[in-house]
Amino acid sequence: MLDFREAVIKFLKEHPGYLCAECLASSLGVPVHPTTMITLGLRRAEGFETSHGVCSRCQRHIRVIKAEGKT
Repeated sequence: MLDFREAVIKFLKEHPGYLCAECLASSLGVPVHPTTMITLGLRRAEGFETSHGVCSRCQRHIRVIKAEGKT
């Protein structure tokens, strides 16, 4: 699971903008549930920002996450 978590972190750092868990999972080609669990854990991690906002990919108003310093 750590490698998967690192893949999520790497993707967020390389792709600016807020993403929902579904779009993040789709981009990585992985299931939504474990992706959601990782993003929920990252909301307390330094370097990440979460909010209830608009996903930059699907444009839905939903819980989103981004790496800090990215737009």
